[in-house]
Amino acid sequence: MGATSRYGLPWPEGSTSPNLKTLLKALADAVEGRLAAIEDNVIEEWTPYTPAWTSTGTPPSLGSGSLVGRYRKTGRTVHFDLLLTRASNTSSGTGVWYFTLPVGNGPHRAAFAAQACDNSPDVAYCATGLVVASDNKFSVSGNGGYLSAGFPFLWADNDVLVVSGTYEAAS
Repeated sequence: MGATSRYGLPWPEGSTSPNLKTLLKALADAVEGRLAAIEDNVIEEWTPYTPAWTSTGTPPSLGSGSLVGRYRKTGRTVHFDLLLTRASNTSSGTGVWYFTLPVGNGPHRAAFAAQACDNSPDVAYCATGLVVASDNKFSVSGNGGYLSAGFPFLWADNDVLVVSGTYEAAS
């Protein structure tokens, strides 16, 4: 039995082979092994992370609210999700809000999908998360402004911010 030069996959030598079934099985097993190795390296599990929530003014405070995130990094590509859920004792602080990324970002700008959900009238506002190159944090804007204590609505108990995005990591 021969083998390919680049990946070492088995192949039958000669013009005829009495063991064709055995050789094809060996080839199938070798291909399956290679695909499993690729899958193991490409499909990463989600890793939880706790984003920091800051602002340009008085810092916000979660109180009993929650701020959770998760991410998956493959090579330098990072996919992440963030969920902020406010409680009655969550303080919005003042100024424009910022959230940290799970992994340091590279030199490129990136934009993410975001949705701010006002629970009391049950209205959702589409927004965009914007990261500045190599800053490891992002702000969220939409409807003519940046998210803050009073924009795009007066944030209250059970209001939610959801952000999902992909960006290039620094390394």
